[in-house]
Amino acid sequence: MKLNHVLTWRRRDLNHTKDPISFSLMRPLRLIMYLIISGSYLFGDTGLTEWQTEFVIIAIIVFILTHVLHFSNKTKQYYFIWSSIDFLLTTLFGIIFPTSTIYQISFGIIFITLFLFTNDSRILNTAGVSFGLVWIILWIIHYSATGRLDFINMLMNLGFVANSTMVGALVSHLIRARSELEEQYEKVKESHMALQDAHDQLREYSQQVEELTSIRERNQIAREIHDTVGHTMTALIVQLQGARMLQERDPAQAEAALSRCEELARSALQEVRLSVRALRDDREGPVTITDDLRRLIKEFSEMSHMQISLAVEGDVSLIPTSLQPTIYRLIQESLTNAKRHGEATQAYVSIRSADNHLQIGIEDNGKGVAEFVPGFGLINMRERVMEHGGSIYFDSESGSGFRVNITFPLDVRKWTYGGASL
Repeated sequence: MKLNHVLTWRRRDLNHTKDPISFSLMRPLRLIMYLIISGSYLFGDTGLTEWQTEFVIIAIIVFILTHVLHFSNKTKQYYFIWSSIDFLLTTLFGIIFPTSTIYQISFGIIFITLFLFTNDSRILNTAGVSFGLVWIILWIIHYSATGRLDFINMLMNLGFVANSTMVGALVSHLIRARSELEEQYEKVKESHMALQDAHDQLREYSQQVEELTSIRERNQIAREIHDTVGHTMTALIVQLQGARMLQERDPAQAEAALSRCEELARSALQEVRLSVRALRDDREGPVTITDDLRRLIKEFSEMSHMQISLAVEGDVSLIPTSLQPTIYRLIQESLTNAKRHGEATQAYVSIRSADNHLQIGIEDNGKGVAEFVPGFGLINMRERVMEHGGSIYFDSESGSGFRVNITFPLDVRKWTYGGASL
């Protein structure tokens, strides 16, 4: 929005200054100056001959015509021809009226006009050399007609021409700068549009990634529910069927089967609660991975009556956001296995963040196994770890609990400033 505001303001500013020292103002002033200079010979000098009067009238008509041709869209590309005609008429004024010097102001007007239409150094240099030669010739004619040099008058007129030339150069530079500014504006506008398109595509891609991540996580939870809760519910149905058959024949075994059914039902309920908790997203404000794990451990401890400890070492802000859900699931799965399979009463979770790697350990005091075959839960944990380029190891002995050691590589960011001073 801010860039749009700047571009809008810049376009408004360019439109407002479309013509520096606007052509709409310069056109009449240029023509008025020619008419004043030429008219001064008609109305200021009563000693004109007939042919001199005719020359001035013709010159006025030609000045008007070249002025129109200068600024006509169809003929302005021939500006050099029109300026050459103006230059020739001004020179003729100096030859026909050798005792007057007011005509020399017209040279300044010619140079301003040239700078407005071109910045070609060859044309401008040719005009400058031609002016220098004509200037010398005209002052020689003036000296021959008056018998005096008139240095002050000559320097004043020359200063006016030089000043007009500088003004023309500055105006020409300003016009080119304005044109370049408009070109740069168009480029910035195009870049802004391209940037906006890229931003829209990136936002759409981000939404797609977020949706795919959510779908993937939900599919994973659904698979866990199907494989864990579904298995538990199947076993529960089998136990209930067996208890019904033993109810009259062997009440003691039927009671034991019902106790197992209760245990299976509690285990299934725990799995459902954990899965539902993972699906919910009703947290307010920013929550860190430490907050998530503390909440997980607290709720799991309350449901399973396990004593669980959590130790965090290092800077957890180094853990990428994309890795945090995986860490949550790994610890959740490890604690569930510790309670369900190992019948553990205590568990210890440690997280250690180093410069370029992350270490996670989960250890319990369950019954352990001398030899174990990885089931669905452990295989799923290994797949999760491998997706992030990490490694996972399982270790257990009969009667000494179960241990899970996980390592993830972390991206290394390095900044170096300054250097050795000599």
